[in-house]
Amino acid sequence: MSENELCYQRNGGNMIKSSGKNMSCFCKSCVIVFFVLFFDVMFFIYAEDSPVQVRVEPSEVGVGNTFDVIVSIQGSNIGEPVIFSEAGVQINPQPFYNGMSTQMQIGFGQSRIITTKERHYRGYAQQEGEWKISVRADIDGKQYISPEIKIRVSKSVSTPQTVPPGPSLPQTQPRVPSGRKWQSMGAGTRTDQVQFDQALILESELSKKIVFQGEILNLIFRAKILESQDISLQTTTGNLPDLPSLDDFYVGKVQQNTRREDISGKTYRVVELIVPVCPKSVGTLTVSPWEWNNCYIRYYNNWGWPETYSLNKSSGPVSLEVRPLPDSPDNYYGAIGKYSLSSNLSQTEVNVGTPIYLSITIRGSGNPDFIRAPSKPNFDWAYVSDPEIISGSTDVWDNVEKTIRFSITPLKSGNYQIPSIEYTYFNPQLGQYATLRTNTFPVKVIGENKNLEGVITAGGTPRMETRNIDVTGSDLLPLITEGVQLKPHRPYYKGGVLIVFVFSPIISMISIGLGFRKEYLRKNPIYLRKVSAYNNAIEKFSELKDKGNIANAVEQSLKQYIGDSAGVPNVSGLTSDDIENVMKNKRIDNELIQKTVKLLKTCERIRYSGSSISIDENRGLEDGFNLLINEMKKVWR
Repeated sequence: MSENELCYQRNGGNMIKSSGKNMSCFCKSCVIVFFVLFFDVMFFIYAEDSPVQVRVEPSEVGVGNTFDVIVSIQGSNIGEPVIFSEAGVQINPQPFYNGMSTQMQIGFGQSRIITTKERHYRGYAQQEGEWKISVRADIDGKQYISPEIKIRVSKSVSTPQTVPPGPSLPQTQPRVPSGRKWQSMGAGTRTDQVQFDQALILESELSKKIVFQGEILNLIFRAKILESQDISLQTTTGNLPDLPSLDDFYVGKVQQNTRREDISGKTYRVVELIVPVCPKSVGTLTVSPWEWNNCYIRYYNNWGWPETYSLNKSSGPVSLEVRPLPDSPDNYYGAIGKYSLSSNLSQTEVNVGTPIYLSITIRGSGNPDFIRAPSKPNFDWAYVSDPEIISGSTDVWDNVEKTIRFSITPLKSGNYQIPSIEYTYFNPQLGQYATLRTNTFPVKVIGENKNLEGVITAGGTPRMETRNIDVTGSDLLPLITEGVQLKPHRPYYKGGVLIVFVFSPIISMISIGLGFRKEYLRKNPIYLRKVSAYNNAIEKFSELKDKGNIANAVEQSLKQYIGDSAGVPNVSGLTSDDIENVMKNKRIDNELIQKTVKLLKTCERIRYSGSSISIDENRGLEDGFNLLINEMKKVWR
């Protein structure tokens, strides 16, 4: 072989070898590009087919246990998911956690931003078996349904069930199936689950654990709310949740206090509701927890998106032991607490027939409704009216005041003495009864003696004298026994024609007017109440009077009449002071206001005392009601 051929073969061989190497590299590149394109295409196909992902935690539970359904949805424009489940499980459609994050996807040399919504729902296992759950959602104008997942419900699980912990917030990114190539723009979390759980602390407590029946104590509900720039606690109504039922207690005026308190290096805003109560019955009474079920935490995740976290908390129940009162003495009138007493007499020298006033003022701490008037004293030289409460401060149970007044009208001249009146109450601090006494007052009465029948006492009415009617007396008009001709002196048909042609249009106009008036009353219920106030009050009085309680009939009927006339929406809870303010706002004459308030306070006193009154007092209340409501009818038109 020549040198040239050898050189050619050598060169050619190198050239062929070099070409083989290039071909091998080219094939490898093609394979890599093919797999990259394949996985990119499969990524977008997978993303297009499964934008809704759902899972349950745990996957197996026992009957009566709870589980979490976690839904993750990806897309640009995402609607709220709808959950479908079989009959063996029940899922609350309101999520207890709402989260959202943003991702950037890269494929085919392009990128797009994808939003991921995550919702957590609470489920409840009702029947044994294997049950299917699926989720439907609207994404970018199309409707998608997630693959079905199954949850197994058995009579009992092999391992004790633990409630799945809530999500760490802001949410961690959900796991992505293999084949996806994405790049998250998220950052680390700014807060955690523990901080959310510590955002609200609820407490309930009683100022006393053992009390006597009717003794006042404070029931304290306390909410400690974390002050943080990252989160804020809110309720759906914007107000504090309602307190638990307190049907076993008499309840006073609620006081609200606000302060700040540092707990474990964190600042809390403390809201305290102090409720004065006193138990109605004896035994062990339990106050239910204070529940905050409609509150949520609002915060912003690392991307600045607003998110919420549902929070349900409650304070613990508290119990109270209530002891009965010991046997009471004869002069005990129902007051329970700690009180002092003062008394005074308006005059010590008075004319016969002129009333004077004995006032007894009771001050202290306790339920004001239990402070009742003592029995009125009896004198052979004077007429004493029933007791009347003329003033009182009852808003704060720790500082109550009631003034009880007796009207004394002397009937005989002479020097007399008003003896001391005993007032016994129960002191729960000492566990025994205590007695207070009024001062004794000398009274000098001058003038001529008078009979009781002719005396008009303060706050009373003169006694009405009655006599029998003598049917044979000469002052009676004679009876007409002779008949007379009762027929018109003109033909009656003329009058009939006149009625037909003259009065028919008038009657038609009246009918039309009545129809318009009926329609106006139907559309104006306030005006309808006003025009019907008198009839409604009389009807209500008759209805309540038949039940035997005249004082209650007078009180409720008067309030009904004033409420209807003034357009007050609800009159059932109004007191005599409220009625006084209503009448003053309507510019009613002050004298009429005082008469009304005086009668209402008398009815309230009877209701508070719980005692029955005499037939004469019932008749006096009824007469006073009829006179007063007819006088109001002239003013309130």
